[in-house]
Amino acid sequence: RHAAALAFRARVTYAHSPSFRTKLRRPGDAGRDTLYVFMRHWLAARLKETSPALFARLPADYAWGGVELPFTAPTRHPAPAEGLSVEARSLLG
Repeated sequence: RHAAALAFRARVTYAHSPSFRTKLRRPGDAGRDTLYVFMRHWLAARLKETSPALFARLPADYAWGGVELPFTAPTRHPAPAEGLSVEARSLLG
C-alpha cells in the first residue's frame, strides 16, 4: 500500500510542480536519485503517521537521504516435510 501511495504522490507532484519536473529531468542518474530522496522522505513521513514504532527504528538520516537501510537477505526456513504429499516433498528438494 505504501508503494502505491508513493507512486501516486510522485505522479501528482510531477504533474503540478514545474520545479519538481525540472529536478527529475536532470541528466544521467541525477533525476532518478532525486526521486529516490523524495520517496524516502515521503515514506518516512507516512511511517511516522501510520507505524510510529517502525519509524522509530529508521536511522535518523534516512528521511533526508543521508543513509541507506541495511539489507539482509530473507532467511528461508525449511518447511516441515511431515504430512506433505510426495509431490510437495519433491519440490522442497
